[in-house]
Amino acid sequence: MLKQSIRILLAEIVDYAGLFPPAGLEMEQAVANCALYREDPNSWMLARLIVPIARLAEFEPTAERVLQRHAAAAAWRLSALFPPAADLLRFVAACLAAVQGHRRFAPPNPRGLPAHLRAK
Repeated sequence: MLKQSIRILLAEIVDYAGLFPPAGLEMEQAVANCALYREDPNSWMLARLIVPIARLAEFEPTAERVLQRHAAAAAWRLSALFPPAADLLRFVAACLAAVQGHRRFAPPNPRGLPAHLRAK
């Protein structure tokens, strides 16, 4: 049995990055693996699934389909990786463009943003 202090230290210490090397899995397999790992007794160490922002639209329907087969289908926290950019304004514009039109991740009122920050 782990000491409480060790459990507190290691809680949610691991992010799952199965979409990236060395695993480089397809979305379906990465989501299925993450779901399986969340059913493990040691799942308390698992934090987020890492997903490139450009693949969020692929993640959502895949997760809805895959998670129907798993008991640990509670809401997941994701870490979304945004693309690199030369400066802050280009970064914000790229982020907004990446989430544009996505029903769960889009900003609530993109028209309220200054024109130079709105996704085209």
